[in-house]
Amino acid sequence: TLTLLTSLPQLLHSPSHSCGNQQLLQVSERAMVLQRSGVLPPRESCELLVLDRSVDPVAPVVHEWTYEAMVYDLLPVEDNVIRYSADTASGKSEVKDHLLDDASDDLWGQLRHEHIADVYTSLSKRFTEFQEKNKAAKYQSSKGAAAQPAMSTGNIRGLIQALPQFREVLGRLSVHISVSSELKNALNARSLTDLGELEQNLIYGDANSQDLIKFLSERGASLEDSDKMRLLMSYIATHPEKLDAVKRAQWQKLARLDDQDMAAVCNLAFLNVAVTKQPGAQQPKGLSFGLKPKKAKKTYRRREGAAGQEQYALTRFDPVLLDVCEEALANRLSSDEYPYVRAPTEAAPEDFEATRIASVRTNRSATSWARKDASTTSPSSATQGSIGSMLQGLGLRGGSAASAGGASGGRRLIVFVIGGVTRSEMRAVHEISQRSGRDVLLGSTAVLKPLGFLSQLRSMGSVGQ
Repeated sequence: TLTLLTSLPQLLHSPSHSCGNQQLLQVSERAMVLQRSGVLPPRESCELLVLDRSVDPVAPVVHEWTYEAMVYDLLPVEDNVIRYSADTASGKSEVKDHLLDDASDDLWGQLRHEHIADVYTSLSKRFTEFQEKNKAAKYQSSKGAAAQPAMSTGNIRGLIQALPQFREVLGRLSVHISVSSELKNALNARSLTDLGELEQNLIYGDANSQDLIKFLSERGASLEDSDKMRLLMSYIATHPEKLDAVKRAQWQKLARLDDQDMAAVCNLAFLNVAVTKQPGAQQPKGLSFGLKPKKAKKTYRRREGAAGQEQYALTRFDPVLLDVCEEALANRLSSDEYPYVRAPTEAAPEDFEATRIASVRTNRSATSWARKDASTTSPSSATQGSIGSMLQGLGLRGGSAASAGGASGGRRLIVFVIGGVTRSEMRAVHEISQRSGRDVLLGSTAVLKPLGFLSQLRSMGSVGQ
């Protein structure tokens, strides 16, 4: 990967996470070998930040409300192919497959990071505009109307010319109209709007254990076990040391979970979550999503008014990775929390400036975003692989202001997360890259699905075994 990106990285990591120092040194040594052989530049030209899944145990379980994340969470998707039900011209329903890929479906690329409410609005607007502008669509919508005038030869010719575009555009629209309709059905059947709002209220401190008890008491019997697990995990990860043996049994009974599912909830401890109080342990900090920027955002969203209140109540969550990337781009990462694996090369100011200018080159022909590889990685493989796989181009994905027509404003940032990344984190990287005008790449050992993440936690047995 570094060869393709023609970048010599400054390698940073978090010693509080479980990243293997030996493997990090191997990556650094490999980069230095490439540098000495002339493959990479003489000075560091990008930052490579290595984290693991414990950086944010909430992101894999909280319900995300953007289109792509919901599709991969709630609908059957295998190897980026979604299976959905569609109505035929004869009124029958048939099952179809569709590849979710930007290259073959530009509408998917435009909608994937949009909030689901915006997707519904956009699809409706696009379909109306298509009917108004396309000759074949106009004719199709007018069929059956009384006293239709005879079509002229010119009109028939125009209709024939419009038919291929009609089929192509209508085909793409119909796919996403059908998929979004299935998402709406899943939301209603699983009460996910109310559950998702409670999740985010718990994460941001706007709800407490009493609210959770009330919700599970009233709605728990009708909820899916996986949704109840995710709700409990959102609470536990942000409210440390709340479970002793008695309270664990009480929560398990209230949520109607079996022993294996409750053990999976408590296995957040493997991700450095203080699930239970440990004798002699320091006062836990827990995960805080109540940073000032987030509180301001949360309050602002609620002031949008009643019309937009429900939608924005479900868009407050941003993963920790967004904060980490913002700090890294602003050169504000603490050297204690994120030290260099090797000290940066000393360079004179003019050398550094020359390197900085060279590092913002964007050679798109040499860079592979590896969309297919990143999104088709099986969730069960999230704990496999090694940091060395970064040098083999595993799972790089990201955004580039330069590729969108903007100018890159500084060094490229590469973030690699061991243990898998979530689609909320992919969205965050895309947004911060566009907003900052900087190249930000996100790589990992896997792209996680929530159910796959829960399965991994179940397979780990119980903490203490």
